Amino acid sequence: MKVLALVLLAALAAGKKKAPPAPKPPPPLLTEPTAKMVDALGEKTAGMLSASTRVTLYRVSAQAGVRPNPALAVGGEYERQGAGRELTDGELKRFKALVYDDKSFKLGAPPPCSDFKPELALLGTSSADTGQLELLVSFKCGGVMFFTAKTAGRSLPGAQLDLKPSRKVWLTMVKELLPQDAAVQALK
Repeated sequence: MKVLALVLLAALAAGKKKAPPAPKPPPPLLTEPTAKMVDALGEKTAGMLSASTRVTLYRVSAQAGVRPNPALAVGGEYERQGAGRELTDGELKRFKALVYDDKSFKLGAPPPCSDFKPELALLGTSSADTGQLELLVSFKCGGVMFFTAKTAGRSLPGAQLDLKPSRKVWLTMVKELLPQDAAVQALK
């Protein structure tokens, strides 16, 4: 009887599968732009991004042939809509890590469209008087366009990057940041 019990226990133990190895933890968030991103953005824009201590997300719109209200203008010809949503410290770190990573963008070529019409803008400011960094995001076009704006000045266009490699991450992020906004939730 004891032998039979030992044989059964041995058979059960042999039949058990090993537990799969624990998944690797995600890599730490980037805290500065990669060298490829500094090249793609330019040193000034990359510096403004790094220095940004406050970033606010807005929906944007434009009317053909109508200049935007100067107090709400972003990216030269677009206008901020609503009060915007300021990112928390954790959200800001996550956002910066996404933009700092050259794997988030298809570098070397602009987004594959000729009619860039952004749905969203992220405005970054710092405690230093460096001006404002404006990132306009177009999911329809699949791109991000960077603008630098001098304090009380106009927006100057900068890099335009294809966000295709990280499109899903961008969509998830903005939908989490603006869960009550039907237009943002409808983005695809």
